[in-house]
This record gives sequence, C-alpha cells and structure tokens, in this order.
Amino acid sequence: MKALLLAGGLGTRLHPLTYNLPKPMVPVANRPWLEHLLGLLKRHNISEVICSLCYRPEIIMNYFGDGSAFGVRMQYVIEKTPLGTGGAIRFAEHLLDDTFLVFNADIVTDLDLTSVVNFHKQNRAKVTIALTWVDDPTAYGVVETDTSGRILKFIEKPSKDKVTTNFVNAGVYVFEPEILERIPKGRPVSLEREVYPSLLAEGIPVYGYGSKFYWMDFGTHKRYLALHGDIFQGKLRLEIQGKRSYIASDGTSGNSIFLGDQREQVIIGHDAYVHPTSRIYGPVIIGDRCIVHANAVLGPMAVLGPGVIVGEGSYVKHSVIWAGTRIGARARLDRVIVGENYTVEDGRELRSMAVAQY
Repeated sequence: MKALLLAGGLGTRLHPLTYNLPKPMVPVANRPWLEHLLGLLKRHNISEVICSLCYRPEIIMNYFGDGSAFGVRMQYVIEKTPLGTGGAIRFAEHLLDDTFLVFNADIVTDLDLTSVVNFHKQNRAKVTIALTWVDDPTAYGVVETDTSGRILKFIEKPSKDKVTTNFVNAGVYVFEPEILERIPKGRPVSLEREVYPSLLAEGIPVYGYGSKFYWMDFGTHKRYLALHGDIFQGKLRLEIQGKRSYIASDGTSGNSIFLGDQREQVIIGHDAYVHPTSRIYGPVIIGDRCIVHANAVLGPMAVLGPGVIVGEGSYVKHSVIWAGTRIGARARLDRVIVGENYTVEDGRELRSMAVAQY
C-alpha cells in the first residue's frame, strides 16, 4: 500500500521557527516529525511513500532523498501554489492506482494504521476517515456515524448544546482510487468542506474509524511544548537516539531506545559532554555533541538538540532547544523554544516564548 503525505503546509502559527522550515520538518525529540512518521508507516508495513510538497520542498527532498536510508521508497509531487487537502490528492493521482493512505503530515499520532485499513476493507468503504476522541469537540468539526461506522454528517464547530459526539476528524484517511475523479482538478479543494459532503450527498459509502489514540496538531508554540511533555510522560512512544543515564557526567556512545517507559531519566547522545558540577533533573534529552558547562542546570523536561552549548551557570527547563544553538553563561530559559543556530546572550532571561534567527 502507498501512503500520500500532505506535507506542503506553511506552519505560520509556529513562526518564527518555521520561517525557513516546512512544518513537518520541525524537530520532535531531536528528529524531524516527518522522520518519526516514516517510522510509524514502516511499523505497519507501508514502505511506498509519496510526499506532496509546496513550501521549501528542497529541504524535505534533500533530507530524505529516495528514502532508501530510511527504509522506504520516496516519491515527490510539488505544488506551485497550495491546493488544499483535496487538491493535493488529485494532483498526485498519476502515482495512485490502488487503495492508498492519506496522512496530514503535521499531525502527531500513534494511530493503529493496520486496523484502519482492515476496517476500510471489511466495510467496502470508498473513503475511511480516522476519528479521534477529544474532550471538547467545539473547536473541531465533529463527525456523526451510525452503529456500523458509516458517516451520516459533518458538523463544523458545534456549540456545546449541539454536541452529539466527541469524535473528530484526525486527518488520516484511506481512499479508493476511483474517488480521485470526484475531486475537482487544478484548483484548491478542501476535503472537509467540499469533497466529503459531496460524497455523502451522492450516497457513496464513507466510513469513520473511531478510536482513542494519541493525536495532536503541534501547530502552536504551546502545543509543541505540550507534545514534548507528553513524550516525557509516556503518552506517546517515540524512538529516541541516545543512551539512558541517571547520572550523566560525560557523553558515551549509545543505541536507540524507546522513551516513555520511565518518567525520571536522562537520554544522552553520542559525543556529548556534561560537566560533573552541572545538575540534571530528568526527564531530559541531551543530543549528540552537546556541551553542558559547569554549574548549569537542565530540566525537568528539557530537550537539547545536536551541538547545543549550555554556558556556565545557566538553566534550561520545560524548553526545547534546536540544533547548533549556543546559550551563554548565567542565562535563564523557562518554557522556551529556541530555533537552530541561535545565540542566547550571557545573562539573558527568556520565559514562555519562541525565538529564532531568520
């Protein structure tokens, strides 16, 4: 089976972090989210991947190439202008000749893709939409189904007194190829507002696979930090590069481990150095080649990307620091996201914000 990843979004709500970076390439626990997503696909025996790109496509193409280094076969389609969720699918039709998966590439999830595909086939659906349960569906478009899972109607952002279900569209779909011709060609098209309502009106079988699973759109600074908190708390299992260490006094070589089994831990990457007088309060991820100087304090819940330098006497907590950043001496960072290759000056205090050079 092929998977079509919709990876052309601008990620404007994550600015300034995504001024020069496609949103699916934002690092999650020190790897681009798109790389984690490929791992999810592989675990469900999906190894043929098509990426639909628009903003800064060369960054994704240069990183993944033909996909062989990541255990998949990658192909690309590049939109000159954004075509929306439906238009992007139609634009890739020449590569889609059988049942295929569609995935909004900026959605973080551990959805059981095999179960979704099996459900789709068992019901002989033409489209299946993965539905996730949320506590408050009023900010989303809810999806009503009958007892078999066949979708009856979509309700966009209902008021609390009109809520009849807590299941919402999770941004993951299974399509039969004959649906492609029902998507208008050559213009922006929304699946949610145009294609799906049209299919329901025609009586075409569209089903919803409802389940409880991890799901997050990390498209804001607050959600991005919350995502890392969820990883540290074991709500989402991801493969993390590094070696687990409870007293990290210097860097050692290590293998990939799964973070999420224990809450109090430090993951330290290859060739990283942590000064013996520093204090580390797990959970913390220290990337490859990081340097943590004397009397620095890390954690709880801090992520240092590869090559980050933390100056003497500084502290970093509840923050994610991207690769190559230098944090000066006696700096204070709390609930902060720092973009790549940024310099935090000596003594600077940053709280509840995102900074990046662009």
